[in-house]
Amino acid sequence: MVYSDNSIEESFETPQPTKKKSEKREINLHPILVEYVHDNTHFKCHCKTIDAATAHSDKHGENKWRYPDIVGVHFAFEDVKSDNVLCLIKQVKQPSMTLYSFELKLNVTLGNAREYYFQAISNSSWANEGYLVAGTIEEDAFEELSSLNQSFGIGVILLNDESPGDSQIVYPARYNEKLDINAINRLSLNKDFNSFMDRINKDATNKEINPLGYDKVTNKSV
Repeated sequence: MVYSDNSIEESFETPQPTKKKSEKREINLHPILVEYVHDNTHFKCHCKTIDAATAHSDKHGENKWRYPDIVGVHFAFEDVKSDNVLCLIKQVKQPSMTLYSFELKLNVTLGNAREYYFQAISNSSWANEGYLVAGTIEEDAFEELSSLNQSFGIGVILLNDESPGDSQIVYPARYNEKLDINAINRLSLNKDFNSFMDRINKDATNKEINPLGYDKVTNKSV
């Protein structure tokens, strides 16, 4: 049998380019969390991403247990318009700011819940409030997370990547009145964290927030 060139061409379909399914990455959760905690009335905070790579040597992966993914601050002067009230806050030794620490994970399962939670304990207990933040949480992990939250006080946030405002605090964090200064001193070895400390001290002194010192909120213009 003789085949024409046309029949040969017709017998093979030209492969169509396939769209590569975009893989979710932990870094993609950052702007979602930043937007959520900026707009949420519980936090109303300004965030800074911490890159563990900007710290000193990372022996045996120690940095992932030492440095949180994101830190945040809310200033008392944002809620108070009177200098007299701000002076009173200082006189009665009320905190002039609240510090937050967040450890992000793509997916929390029953199999990894304890490891991820204890990582959040390790790198976020220094703050007034520390949180484990998840893109998704599998159903069978909630009971374990609830038990850990009651024992250790690190909160849990479940993000909504389609509507950041609909993210939720699944388990609230226990408020720590005293910051862990020794831990903060160690965290300051990281360039990003040290820059965050410098920024919040200047903003607290000036009673004015410089947005360039923090992560940009994607739904806001700077």
